[in-house]
Amino acid sequence: MKKKSIITFIATSLVVLGLASQNASAATTSQLPMDTAVTVQKDKTYKLYFKQAGRLRVKNGTQVSLKNNKTWNWTLEPYSAGKNYTEYYLRKGTYYLTADSSAKISMNFVALTKIRKNLETFGETRKHNNNAPSTANKIQLGQAIKGFTLMYNYDNPDYYTFTLTKPQKVTMDISNSPIYQKSKHNITTKMRVSISTGLSSIGTTLTPSYVDINGRTNKKITWYLAKGTYTIDLANLYGRYNFQLTGSEDTDNNIPAETEIKSIKKTSAGLEVSLKEAANADYYRVVWRQKGTKSAVSEQASSTLTVTIPFSKLKNDTTYEFAAQGIHGENYVNYGSTMNHDYYYGPMTDWSYYSYKED
Repeated sequence: MKKKSIITFIATSLVVLGLASQNASAATTSQLPMDTAVTVQKDKTYKLYFKQAGRLRVKNGTQVSLKNNKTWNWTLEPYSAGKNYTEYYLRKGTYYLTADSSAKISMNFVALTKIRKNLETFGETRKHNNNAPSTANKIQLGQAIKGFTLMYNYDNPDYYTFTLTKPQKVTMDISNSPIYQKSKHNITTKMRVSISTGLSSIGTTLTPSYVDINGRTNKKITWYLAKGTYTIDLANLYGRYNFQLTGSEDTDNNIPAETEIKSIKKTSAGLEVSLKEAANADYYRVVWRQKGTKSAVSEQASSTLTVTIPFSKLKNDTTYEFAAQGIHGENYVNYGSTMNHDYYYGPMTDWSYYSYKED
């Protein structure tokens, strides 16, 4: 009887050990070493942890894939896959490597802080960055720009500003390189681009109010702009980008001339802003905000020289600042509702002030 029990115990133990061994082969292994050739197995998941953002090169990397973590499970998009290695750009954190088949690989990791001079036109730090319109980087038409967003916790959004000395058609040729592959619920692969008048992106945004560039792709965006200063806002992408602005003459002469705010007065219908006629303008756009603030402006547009702002959009006993511009194009209502038309923008006027008080 004792002998049978011992045999049964040994057999059971072997089964348990076999199951444990089988589970262990599918389990996540410890951190893989850098700069050393290692063999990765098809049925295993390998953990990688990086203390800071950087560039990872995997020799013989076409046979492996990386995911960012077990919660989101997003697959990383290689920046390039050459004959000698596959290259990734990574935020700091934990990643998981799996192999399509057993393969011998080696990996090299370099912190972005050591190589970013070759990857960014304007290097960003926590103290010195272009995350606000007030610190936008000044650029020129024709200048090639490259950079990152959201590779650190302090590099989003990115603002750039440029000045036109005459009316021009301005085209942005931009390439989007997300670090993750595009998927249904992954918002990190999408770059949002917008442009605004002046040195502020608040409220004076031009149509289209934004353009989304999703996944690894190249896109051209065109604006028809008057003489003046403009600010570009790039946001939301986890990854690299590069772009270039080019300008050409407005050969059709469609960009409106400058308008002027002639008067602001109360009427029974609302606050009436009277404007000077501007050549080539089909619509007139008035923007306003509380004087002395940097809050978002409101907007009202009209196809006549009179733009009426409803009292419901104003607060009692408040001084507002107003600006206006002419717009050439069809069916303009406001920048958020018409996304599929080309609009030609006249220069924005200086601010005019009005103290609103209910009767």
